[in-house]
Amino acid sequence: MRFLTLVGLFAGLALTGYLISLHDLGAIWGSLATMGWGFLLLPLVYLPTIGIDSQCFRLIFPPDRKPPYWWVVWGTFVARGVNTLLPVATLGGEVVKARILIQGGSPGVLVGAGVVVDKTVQTVSLGLWGLIGLGALFLLEAEGGIARGAAIATIGLGVGAAGFILAQRAGALGSLARRLQSLLGARTGDRMARVVDVASRSDEALRDTYRRPWRFVAAVFLMIVSRIFLALEVWLVAHLIGLPLGFLEALMLKSLTGVIRGAFFVVPSGIGVQESGFVLLGAMFGWPAEAMLAVSLATRGREILLGIPGLVGWQIAESRALAGRISRRPPEAEE
Repeated sequence: MRFLTLVGLFAGLALTGYLISLHDLGAIWGSLATMGWGFLLLPLVYLPTIGIDSQCFRLIFPPDRKPPYWWVVWGTFVARGVNTLLPVATLGGEVVKARILIQGGSPGVLVGAGVVVDKTVQTVSLGLWGLIGLGALFLLEAEGGIARGAAIATIGLGVGAAGFILAQRAGALGSLARRLQSLLGARTGDRMARVVDVASRSDEALRDTYRRPWRFVAAVFLMIVSRIFLALEVWLVAHLIGLPLGFLEALMLKSLTGVIRGAFFVVPSGIGVQESGFVLLGAMFGWPAEAMLAVSLATRGREILLGIPGLVGWQIAESRALAGRISRRPPEAEE
């Protein structure tokens, strides 16, 4: 996976550079410069998605065992920065979020199951978000192959999400762990037995989550609301650079490019994928490619602006945790 992610990163950077080279760099920069201080409005539109997504995550847990809200907010904020700025596809951030919540005192098995279900919520909501985007494209009476491609990607996400849910309900983690134990034999000893035990308890936590389906549905609904804020960001950028886009057009752009990014999840932050989607969709409506690239690059700028503080804060917290472990380590016996 790491190799594929690095390949995706370099391919995405090359594609972005190629797209920019094909068009008027001065026009792209001019559009971005037109935003001026208005660029600082983008984080204000984006930040509510952190709070909404955190509430989505907490809905997954039993009512009496929810992680503390502000720990989830911090974990979600850091996870966004990790997924945006580091070559980890879309999975590394989830691992970091789980670690932060465990450090905050939440049980590891429960957090692990929550992260798996939360990823399922994201996938289901992205599929529904794609359907909303296709509906917007239909209302805008657009034609083109990009719509067919987005429809195929949306269907693929739906099938993948359904299979993911069925595997979780069937106890796939425990089955896989027991299979590995039988293949490796007695050489693994107690270590593999502990892995099987953790996997089995994770399966039970997953099944317990799906015994409350209305919470899963509510989490999916809130995640779609969060994605609407991202469409609002696209509309705001277009307004600031003078591109006459309505909210329906912005929703269509963000929805369909989001689905395409999801299909190419091994490309970190969808670099190049998002830019290509904006240019292709914009061409269907006669919007200038330079303006479309400016819109995409402006949202990239916001990602960097908010991602860096998350990464720095995470590293500071990890350094303090490491220092604490070292200070609690018993001194070596003197000879």
